[in-house]
Amino acid sequence: SLSFPGGDRTAYKGPLVVCFHGLMSSISSFSHLEKECVRSGLAVLRIDMPGHGLSSWSYFGKLTPEDFVCQVDTVVSNQGLEGYKLYLVGFSMGGLMTLHYALAHPEKVLKVAAISPACFCRPLSFPQKSSISYAPGLVRFLYNSVPFHLFVTRDSIVDDYFSPDNIDPNLIDTRYQRHKYYGRQLRSTFGRIITGFNFWNNQDLLQSFASKYLSIRGDTGILFFLSIHDDVVPYDELVPKLKDIIPQTKTLIYDNCKHQILEEGQHIIRDILAYLNSTSSIGTSFANLSVPAL
Repeated sequence: SLSFPGGDRTAYKGPLVVCFHGLMSSISSFSHLEKECVRSGLAVLRIDMPGHGLSSWSYFGKLTPEDFVCQVDTVVSNQGLEGYKLYLVGFSMGGLMTLHYALAHPEKVLKVAAISPACFCRPLSFPQKSSISYAPGLVRFLYNSVPFHLFVTRDSIVDDYFSPDNIDPNLIDTRYQRHKYYGRQLRSTFGRIITGFNFWNNQDLLQSFASKYLSIRGDTGILFFLSIHDDVVPYDELVPKLKDIIPQTKTLIYDNCKHQILEEGQHIIRDILAYLNSTSSIGTSFANLSVPAL
């Protein structure tokens, strides 16, 4: 999905906002952001990553961040968008992808909005870690063979929210129906990504990001959007790592929401737009943050 203000591509000279969705999601998660960006004068590109939404999928192999970077480069090239500078917005797995993509193209990426980035997720158990490290083919076989989607209930989707009564029921139904009707595709994609991505230990990535990207873009180069009650990327796991590696980088912290911060974070769309349209740094630096007792 490619949108320009006023529908006029030829007249547009500004940066292009590129959206990276989360694991087992699709471009639909950024529908509201796209409308607000275009309304504010920003062009937007949304892409279904490999195995997601309407993009192709298969049962075999693994999917890596490099595959996703290549996917985005291919779309940008095929659409004739190479001349635009980029603003990146990514949620969860997409938040991790914003770091990889900005690191791959620091000369093109002006700003990064990383929303609950999946770079220090909840630690795996020893059997889980061993399976992914030493038997990735078996993991992919299990996810291809076992219909895990049959165990997904609407209540399990509701549990993803801190205050589900405040969420549009259509959003919950959409996520539930995706699991129900795209079960084979989602199972296969999950198995291929979980064995190809590192969601748990990304110190080296952040150090490279700081030295090769933030050294060029400075404090305004990235803004993190985090939730205190995130149970997928725990706040008390993530913040100490970020404080240690990139202490001067800025963040906005949201309460009363879990991992689905893009849907549940109060005013988050407004805050993302304020960051993208600002010429100065926004938020509080990690150096000044403390980790609350949760």
